[in-house]
Amino acid sequence: MAGIGTFVIGSHGSERARGGLSDIAKAGGSGSATCSSDGPEYCHFDLTTQADFSAALSMALEAITERTLTCKYQVPSPPSGQTIDPTKVNVRFTRGTGEVVELLKDPSATECNSGWQYADGGASIQLCEAACNEAKADPMAKIEVLFGCETKID
Repeated sequence: MAGIGTFVIGSHGSERARGGLSDIAKAGGSGSATCSSDGPEYCHFDLTTQADFSAALSMALEAITERTLTCKYQVPSPPSGQTIDPTKVNVRFTRGTGEVVELLKDPSATECNSGWQYADGGASIQLCEAACNEAKADPMAKIEVLFGCETKID
């Protein structure tokens, strides 16, 4: 299903399936830019050689959690021949209950107090602490970055 990240963990006994597991992880968007289905840097979490599987699994799950609970979103490259107008970007937060909340852009140039701000010179959008914490606390929450309508500012 498009838009759903897939993380794959290979355990002891899955050595012969490394290539396929990496293919699944890469197709699911969780492989790094430099990973390979042929190794040595696989696209999935390859725990087949870990002496302490429990500790390695715990670390892999922590890494997955950190990647999925982000509060920073890349501004995508526009389609060929088009540009993204930074004054026409909005962020929508949908709670697990289905309630939709428009997050307003924080007007501060130096502090992120509420809603969101541009980060990395406009290359990404960062949720401010309160909005970030609320999104992280709701496992069914969804954040959408919308383009084309005048930015709503707090």
